[in-house]
Amino acid sequence: MAANRAPLSPEQLLTVELSARHQRAHTISALLSRLASWIERSSRTALRGRIEGYLGRATDAADLERRMRNIERPARIRIYG
Repeated sequence: MAANRAPLSPEQLLTVELSARHQRAHTISALLSRLASWIERSSRTALRGRIEGYLGRATDAADLERRMRNIERPARIRIYG
């Protein structure tokens, strides 16, 4: 059975509310940080897979070297599925 407690004063309620807000803000910040990291890792993995596929479709050593040069110049690279 719960113990009977006196109602909290307005100052105590404010303290509890401010603490709860701080905890929520911290939790949301941590979650957003983890989400951003996951998105970054996922996009890096996807890009690496696309590059490996692009290089893997080279028909000979000269084609592979040309593709590698294209990757080194990102503005010129066009990788299609």
